[in-house]
Formats: sequence, structure tokens, C-alpha cells
Amino acid sequence: MGRGWVPTSRVARYVIVALVAFTLGTGPWVAAQIATGIPDVSGVIHGCYAVSSDNGDKNGNNNKDDKAKSSSDDSNKGFGQLRVVTSSAQCKPGEGALDWNQKGPKGDTGVGATGATGVGGATGAAGRDGATGPQGPQGPRGDTGIGGATGPVGDTGIAGATGPAGGTGSTGTKGRTGAEGQKGTGAEPVVAPSPYDDTYSLEIVGTNKRMTVLRFAGCQVVAIGGQRENCYFSVRGLPSVLRDWLNAAASGADPVRDLNVWSVGGQQGTAREFSITGAFPIDVNLSVDAGSLSGGTIDIVVAANTFQSVAATTPPPLATDGVFNPNNFGLDIQSVSGAGVVAVTGVGLSIARNGTTTYTPGPLSLHTIRVGASAIGNAAAATRADLDSWAAQVAAGQTALRSGTLRLRAVNLTVIASIDFTGLQPITLLSPLPIGGTDWIDLRVGGVVFGP
Repeated sequence: MGRGWVPTSRVARYVIVALVAFTLGTGPWVAAQIATGIPDVSGVIHGCYAVSSDNGDKNGNNNKDDKAKSSSDDSNKGFGQLRVVTSSAQCKPGEGALDWNQKGPKGDTGVGATGATGVGGATGAAGRDGATGPQGPQGPRGDTGIGGATGPVGDTGIAGATGPAGGTGSTGTKGRTGAEGQKGTGAEPVVAPSPYDDTYSLEIVGTNKRMTVLRFAGCQVVAIGGQRENCYFSVRGLPSVLRDWLNAAASGADPVRDLNVWSVGGQQGTAREFSITGAFPIDVNLSVDAGSLSGGTIDIVVAANTFQSVAATTPPPLATDGVFNPNNFGLDIQSVSGAGVVAVTGVGLSIARNGTTTYTPGPLSLHTIRVGASAIGNAAAATRADLDSWAAQVAAGQTALRSGTLRLRAVNLTVIASIDFTGLQPITLLSPLPIGGTDWIDLRVGGVVFGP
């Protein structure tokens, strides 16, 4: 049989031998081929190698017996010869195409320590701010809303039951005649009896604070089998523990408290303690006057269900807050200049005392206050004009309710307490002629709060 197909392993050995021979023997020719497109632009070298010594089928279809092929090696003289071309398409019949890259296989990773991390590059400069967008147009202003109408005055509440008449006290010195006020429904006021000797202090049980008492009177049963008279206290200043009690009474909350009274010994020689149970204020009064030289006090009349001496205990500390100077004050009322106000009297409240043997609190009423305006000076003239105008509005049928604040000050003019009024309304005109250099007007009070 003629020369036929050669096994692939043998072909490979021939090709390798041919490549080595080709490389060693045809170096100059290879260099010339590189200049003419060898390798190509992709770095690939194309070659054609002889797979038979004649022009038989490239795929070895003429080979019919493997043993015959192995016995005819010597006759395959041209087998495995290689030539380099610029394209595999240039291979001829009887030649196989062989492409390889001139770059050798990647070598093993070298042994050695990893190099140190390089220093990071500098931070790039910040980009420029974008241009500010244009301001949007201003929206149109809304229309002013229509003011609501003043609500109607509420109906007058049902009058409380008339309290029992108090006991007749001793006749006091006649005071000056005041302006005529509205007719009241309560009992006639009781004149305070003479104060006791000694110095006293008062505690509202549960507050753990005592208030300094400048005058103390009453609290006794006047006649055997008779009613116990009221207790009378003049308390120094307006301390917070007293403000809390008065605000409870003024708001309609339960005003009943238990009280403790201490004497310091003084003329009695021994400190004593007294207990008052079921007590509530039936009259509270505070006044300020620019001409006063005394210390600021608040007078309280208390209904007491029991009053008895008890074993003396260690008294709680004295309250030191709320001490005011009665000639250092300020009154602010809406639309009224306060520069000419020189006195405010009658600030307070009353609670009716119901019962004959056991006392319970009845209806609450707030005192009408008197405001005095100086009759001298331009500043006082503005105050009088404002008060006159306000009273004229009420006289003409207007409600003209206003709010106001009485500020109590210490000697150094620091405000130490305030009393806020609501529903103020004149019930008299400003007096046409001054009394003691002062013109007076009476104001009804709708609400009062004793504040810091």
C-alpha cells in the first residue's frame, strides 16, 4: 500500500523536531518574514507542515492499514516539514495548519514577600459649587380674617343662701365715708378683737412651712354654750404656701385646711402650740399704698371648727419668700397708664360661713378693689384720663372688661409676687374731687390668681 495517514503523536514529534530545526537553521529567513506580516497583528505565527509526501487527502483518507504505515517510515522523507506563512489559508494539499503565539506560557509565580502598599495619592481638589438657583416669587398675602363678634354676657347665677348673722363686736373708730357701693347679700363685717400678746407663727398642715404672724386674735368661744368666734391673722408678706391656699379658695376648690399655731414664749415664758381643725378663709384682704411706711401684710379671717392647746412639737422652718414692701408696687391694666396709681386696696375674697355648731364653706365672692390715682402731676393726669374714659364706656352701656396685674416688690424693687385679675370693670366713676390728694375708682373683679 502507498504512504498513508500518520498518527497524531507521531505528527506532533515531527512538528516539534521541525520547529527546532526551523528555528536554528532559518533565523535570517524568519526575520525577513516578520517584516512581512509574521507574526500577524494579533501576535500569532501561522505555519503549514507536511502530513504526507504526496498530495493525498489532508484528513488521511488514503491510509488503509496502520501496520503498513508503521513499516513505511523510511519512505516518508518529506513528512513533518514546516514552513511559516502569513495566513493558515496558504497551506497546500498534504499540509496541516499550525498556529502558535510567539509569547511563551506564563511562568510560575515567583517566591518572595509582598511589597509594601504604596502611598495613597493626594485627595483631588473639591469641585466648584454650582450656581445658586433663582429665588422663587413671593406668594400673595392672604386676606385679613373677619373678627368674631363679642359673645353675649352670661346669665347671672343664682344667689346663694344668706349666711347667719355674726356676733356683735365692739364698736370701732369711725372711718371716712367711702363711695357708695352695690348692695351686698352677705352678713355685716365683724370688727377684729384685740390681738393677743406674744409673737406667733402659723402652719398650714402638710406644707411643712410656718408663716410669720404679726397679729393674732379671736378663735375663742365668747360665751358658754355659744358659737366660737373667728380667728384673725395678719401674715407677713405673701409666701407661696399661703398663695396656694388662697388660689384653691378663689378657684372654687375645697378650701378647708387644718392649721397649727405656735407662740415663741415671750411674755408667757413657755412656747406653746395650738391646733385648729376644719378651718377655711372667710375674708382675705391685701392693700398697698405708696405712702405706707409699714411692712406688707395680708389679713385673713378664718372660720375654725376647733381650737385647742396641744403638746408642743418641734416647729417646721419659717417661710422666707413673699416679703414685699407695700409702697413699692405697680398696677398694669389694659389701656390704662399705671404711672399715676398710688394705692390699691381691698384685694381679696370672701367665703360665706354656713352652720351654727359645725362650720362649712358657702358661696365665694371676690372683693371689689379700689384704685387710687394721684391728683398731682402730668403722669397722674394721663392715668386719670384713662380711668375716666374706661368708666364712661361702661356708663354708655359697653361691657369693657379688662385684665390687669398687681406686682408686689421688695425693698430693692424686685418683683416677688403678682396678683392677676380678669374681668375688671368700673362700677363707679372716678371721684370728681380728691381725698388726701388721691382720686378713687372702684373696680369689679371677675377672677383673681395669686402668683409668684
